[in-house]
Amino acid sequence: MAKICLHQPIFFPYLGVFQKIRESDIFVLMDDDQYSKNNWFNRNRIKTLLKSEAKWFTIPIAKAQSFKPINEVQVSSNSSWKSKHLNIFYS
Repeated sequence: MAKICLHQPIFFPYLGVFQKIRESDIFVLMDDDQYSKNNWFNRNRIKTLLKSEAKWFTIPIAKAQSFKPINEVQVSSNSSWKSKHLNIFYS
C-alpha cells in the first residue's frame, strides 16, 4: 500500500514538510485549492541570528486575487519586497 501525502504550497516551508515528502511514496502539492488572504501561502515568519524577534516575510499579491486557485494568484509587480527580504537577513 502506497503512502500518499498532500500539502498546500507555503512560502518558506517548515522542515516537517520535507520530512513528509521524504516519508511518502506519492506527494501531491495541492496548488489548485482556493487562495486565502493572510495565510501561509505568501508569507512566513523568520527568526534572524542577530535579533531575537521573528520578522515577517510577505510576498505582495496583486489585487483581487482572494477567490482564485493558488496556482493562478499573481505576485505584485512592485519589486521592492525583494530587497526588503534580503535586508532582513542582514539586520
